[in-house]
Amino acid sequence: TPLARASLESSKHPVINAYLKSLKLHPCTLNAFFTQYVTKLAVLERIYYINNNQHRPALFWQRVVEVRRYSRRLRSLDVPSLVDGLRRSFYGDTTNTDSKPQKGACTHYLPAAYLKSFLVHLCICTMLLDKVR
Repeated sequence: TPLARASLESSKHPVINAYLKSLKLHPCTLNAFFTQYVTKLAVLERIYYINNNQHRPALFWQRVVEVRRYSRRLRSLDVPSLVDGLRRSFYGDTTNTDSKPQKGACTHYLPAAYLKSFLVHLCICTMLLDKVR
């Protein structure tokens, strides 16, 4: 759970502000990327559906099946929602999706354990992307 910003040393406030400023730029890019990704995954699903019975024994088809499996896992992680949830947590708001309360200074900070779990999720996403290439 987010902790009140007042309980944090004031020397660390500029670091958090700089982090949040850089984090503000990424959700738009991530949303655009994942919109394209979902479209491409739909094409892959259609190709799989049409050709699975015909090409199942072929070696190249095993790679298609593997890419499909990793792509579905990556989609299920829902990275844009993770990043948006992280950003909203700094404002103490984990339920509201409206961006208006997020325009002022942050009111909360997150414990290290929460940030570590977030980084683990991002590492998993990175590994899945590497396998899909």
